[in-house]
Amino acid sequence: MRQLWQRRLRRHLTQQGRYLRLVFNDQFTIVLFVILGAALYGYAQFVRGMSATVSGWLPWIVVVLVALSVRVGQVATMFTDADATFLLPRAAGMGDYLLAAMRYSLVLPVVATVLLCVAAWPVLSVSWHVGTASIVCLAVTGALVQYGDLMLQTNALLLDQPAQLPHRVSLVLLMGLSVYATQFPVYWFPVVAAAVMDVVLRVWLQQRLQNGQVNFLLAAQNENARMQRVYRVYSMFTDVPGLRATIKRRRWLDGFLRRGARKQARTWDYLYLRGFIRRPEYGNLFIRLTVLAVVLMCLSTVAWTSMAIGLVAMYLTAIQIVPLTTQYREVVFAHLYPLPATARIAALQRLLLCLLLIQTLVFTVTGWLTVGSMAAGLSLLAGVLLAALVVGWYVPRYSHQHLQW
Repeated sequence: MRQLWQRRLRRHLTQQGRYLRLVFNDQFTIVLFVILGAALYGYAQFVRGMSATVSGWLPWIVVVLVALSVRVGQVATMFTDADATFLLPRAAGMGDYLLAAMRYSLVLPVVATVLLCVAAWPVLSVSWHVGTASIVCLAVTGALVQYGDLMLQTNALLLDQPAQLPHRVSLVLLMGLSVYATQFPVYWFPVVAAAVMDVVLRVWLQQRLQNGQVNFLLAAQNENARMQRVYRVYSMFTDVPGLRATIKRRRWLDGFLRRGARKQARTWDYLYLRGFIRRPEYGNLFIRLTVLAVVLMCLSTVAWTSMAIGLVAMYLTAIQIVPLTTQYREVVFAHLYPLPATARIAALQRLLLCLLLIQTLVFTVTGWLTVGSMAAGLSLLAGVLLAALVVGWYVPRYSHQHLQW
């Protein structure tokens, strides 16, 4: 079983490495470092200028965020649907495999929790006068709690497992109490409690793995759902063949589809708008990126950082909406439409221009409310220029490369 895990892990890391190279390309990495530096500078300025009112309620938000970070981790089992058939005779001997999967899955949530604790340190230091030792104990507690949560998730993959929700809720409460305890001399007590809890859970899990059998159907279902979430993140930057698309009709948007649907010249406009509204990798992505950018812009106090966030969101939107032009490429009847080839490109240009201008307007209003009218004007000008560049240059170039007539 260990050899099986190692083979699957190597294959998984190779596949993820390909996607990560596409996501963290040179341009995006530079923009990411610039935005990260500006965000840190803005955060430092915000902490220095915190008033007594803000320092009274902000630590409680930190308590909630750090407590909810316990639910970040998920066991990466690498199980597939075929394992329910081919590995069924070994259902009672998968202990080493699951323990290896749990150890591998521990890295990301522990790093995320530790970074969140470090990020919360300035706020807690100003508000509750928390010292270095308290933050170190908080980070250690977070790592131990994440380990306990992954053990509970591993146990949930076995047949005849007890209810997990009360135990996982208790871990969230323990993490929240550990943040609250940082302001008292007993800040070290949550570390001891989490360590004792992990020892008990590990002994219990070891017995369960020796006597229990893996529920391959549930494990494969959870793994598929986990990978779909990962693929959706990758889809913001590049095309992901492994992403399963789900079509969802939104009746309240049917009015937009009826406009011009009976006009022959607007055939491709109707098809592209219909695909954008009903396919989550396009419509939902546009909404998520817009909302995320607005939230980040509201948190930013630097004008050029606010503008950069909006432009990055528009850039990510554009490179993910443009592949919509190939959605109907395999439909034979689409090649029989009595329309010129340029009509397809022009329809996508109109749709993308409308979407980017909507984002530009939203980001301009957000910038005007947060950093002032001058920065909002610059954001408006930069957004219009970026929209014109994408629609006038990138869309025709992409379409000519990927469309075969």
